[in-house]
Amino acid sequence: MIKFKIILHLLWILALPLFLWNVFLYFVGSFVAWDMNPYNWFIFTDDYVVFGRVMIICVECMILMSTQTFWKIFNDDE
Repeated sequence: MIKFKIILHLLWILALPLFLWNVFLYFVGSFVAWDMNPYNWFIFTDDYVVFGRVMIICVECMILMSTQTFWKIFNDDE
């Protein structure tokens, strides 16, 4: 049971920053494109599909790399 709790805790640590940043990026992208469907955004249209996917993968990797900083700032008790 303890291993299960540890796994859930680690998933929470990774999932919360990913969720928050993805929601933020979605709202910014929706505002810029004036369209709620991300597949209609300029970055994901026919000519830029590969570029858009590579950019999203880079953004997701940067979010995962900054998870430790996120929690350090979030849990700062000073």
